Amino acid sequence: MTHAVVAAALVPVCSVQRMPRRLWAVGVTAAVIPDMDVLGFHFGVAYGDLLGHRGITHSLLFALMLASLGVLALRAALPAEQRCRAWIFLLLATASHGVLDACTNGGLGVAFWAPFTATRYFF
Repeated sequence: MTHAVVAAALVPVCSVQRMPRRLWAVGVTAAVIPDMDVLGFHFGVAYGDLLGHRGITHSLLFALMLASLGVLALRAALPAEQRCRAWIFLLLATASHGVLDACTNGGLGVAFWAPFTATRYFF
């Protein structure tokens, strides 16, 4: 739940008039989505694999892609002048997940630069 709280805390930073409320719900969801990689355990994906826990779904590339998809999905509800700010909000919400996970000392670390390198990092 901490990941969702961080995304909610970004709301005042990214808040602008006329931003749809559902954007904030999408941002909170985007902050939690990287942990969907744990479903891979049920399909035999190893922890240290690219698709494993804290792998590509915790990368900055994934955050960029998810933010872009989120803005595309909401483009009809977003005024044109707000799309950049919405993208930044979704990017920060998603990327914050990997940053928080890197602040722990469990697991193998976070693959921030996946798929370009398999190296995992802790802060």
